[in-house]
Amino acid sequence: MKNLGIFGSVVAALLRVIPHPPNFSSVGGLSVYSGARLKGKSAFILPLILMLATDFLLSQIHGFGMFHETILFVYLAVLINVMLGRYLLRNTDKMLSIAGVTFLASVQFFIITNLGVWMMMPLYPHTTAGLLQCYLAAIPFFQYTLIGDLVFTPVLFLLHKVLADKSSNQELLAHA
Repeated sequence: MKNLGIFGSVVAALLRVIPHPPNFSSVGGLSVYSGARLKGKSAFILPLILMLATDFLLSQIHGFGMFHETILFVYLAVLINVMLGRYLLRNTDKMLSIAGVTFLASVQFFIITNLGVWMMMPLYPHTTAGLLQCYLAAIPFFQYTLIGDLVFTPVLFLLHKVLADKSSNQELLAHA
C-alpha cells in the first residue's frame, strides 16, 4: 500500500503542475488520504515533499518566488488535512464519512489560507471588514478547492480499497 501513496504523490504532483482551474488540485485529497492510510511520519512527509517539489517547479515555470507571504499558512492547512484524515478516517471506508471530512478539510483550508492572505498581504485593510472582504473575494476559488477535494479524495480511498482487496484475495489464493 506504500506504493499507492508514492503513485498518488506522483499523480498529484503532475496534476498540480499541468494547467488547471485555480485551486483545483489533488493536494487536499492526497493529504487527507495520507493521514488516514499511511503510517507514522510518512503521512506528513509525503504531502510536504509534494508541495515543496511542485512549488519549486511552479516557481521555475511561472518565474515567481517559491516562498511567498502565505506559504506557512498553506503548509499548515495541508498538515491539518493530514491530521483530519489520521484522526477522523483512520478506521473507516465509509464514503459518507470520507465526504464529510473532505468537506471539512476544504473549509479549513479556505479559512486558514485566506486568513494568511489577509494577515500577510496588503490587499485588504486589517479590520474585521477587511477580513470579511478577503473571504468574500475568495469564494470563487473555494468552489474549485471543494470540487478538487471531492473528486480526488474518494478516488484515492477507492483505489486503496480495490488494491487492498486484490492483495488480500491474492494472499488467500496463495495459501489455498
